Amino acid sequence: SFSDTKALPKSKMITVGNPVREEVLGGSKEQAQKLFNLQGGRPLVLVMGGSQGAQAINNLIIDILPELMDGFEIIHQTGKNNYQEVLLQTNFILEDKRLKPFYHPFEFLGEEQLKHALAAADLVVSRAGSGSLFEIAACAKPAILVPLRSSAQGHQLENAYQFAEGGGGEVISEENLTPHFFLEKLRFLLNRPDILKGMAQNSRLFGRTKTANIIANYLLDYLYQTLS
Repeated sequence: SFSDTKALPKSKMITVGNPVREEVLGGSKEQAQKLFNLQGGRPLVLVMGGSQGAQAINNLIIDILPELMDGFEIIHQTGKNNYQEVLLQTNFILEDKRLKPFYHPFEFLGEEQLKHALAAADLVVSRAGSGSLFEIAACAKPAILVPLRSSAQGHQLENAYQFAEGGGGEVISEENLTPHFFLEKLRFLLNRPDILKGMAQNSRLFGRTKTANIIANYLLDYLYQTLS
């Protein structure tokens, strides 16, 4: 998936990226507005904690929710195990009825939901698993990545820095994931459309949407050679 993978000799590898689900591509902002009842008029941030390790990101969002709701609209995938707790806390925090419509929590985003959420988002906040990372890139979205500290052999950290080195986003380690720092980073990026545009272009360059076809073709070529 990555050009500097060290698992095998370079002579035995080609860089093809990571297969991406076609079902999460081709979404639209218009469909997202209907699906999520988006209010509009503010930058939209998609927050994804992943199937595991969502707690640190959830806690961060809860800590700064009033400040976030003051300037942004949020689609928040909390993870199934955390949803009820997040909902309880955010309902208590968002007593101001004017702010609540701008916050959209979900325990999990299915492919149809994720497709349109990615299309509409101005910025994505996510873990750095390779599947999520390449889907974000395939949709040409700028991202703030928070690598899962306990990921196997630190793969998420490596993934995140590869993405950031290409200019598609920025990395905040869990050690530096303080509410104030994150909020200021979010405000800085979302108030600079030129920077976000450049990050989106670099994100698209990082993504490879034809990876599955390339892998299949290499396998078929190898099989034809061995059978002939």
